[in-house]
Amino acid sequence: HFFPAVQPIFDARMEFRICEMLDVAFLTFQSELGRYDWVGSTALTSTPTAPATPGASSSGGSSGWLHPQALDLTRHRPLAVFTNDLIQVFNEIRQCPLHALRTSVSRQLFECLSGALNLLRSVRQSS
Repeated sequence: HFFPAVQPIFDARMEFRICEMLDVAFLTFQSELGRYDWVGSTALTSTPTAPATPGASSSGGSSGWLHPQALDLTRHRPLAVFTNDLIQVFNEIRQCPLHALRTSVSRQLFECLSGALNLLRSVRQSS
């Protein structure tokens, strides 16, 4: 009977923690983009790493749900750091999955990813 009494406090703390981690991930991404010698076209012109035949696996054993150029994109430091930060957020959520937080965390994640996408678009337009 103890948990129902402290659940609102615990929920608020976890929501704050997840939102804080997403904010830090976004700010770090923004900072990394500002310092990075970004050439937006290099991410799109790299050769695909996936095999030509559908259903065949590459030597790395990547699964079918992974985009063929997903790992090539992480060779750009800002994207790699941002990806690692997002994975860290998801690992934190996995440690303590609270059903009550799904709406607020989903909204915050959407805002973080939308902001990152807008930053990438602005970098693309400025180059």
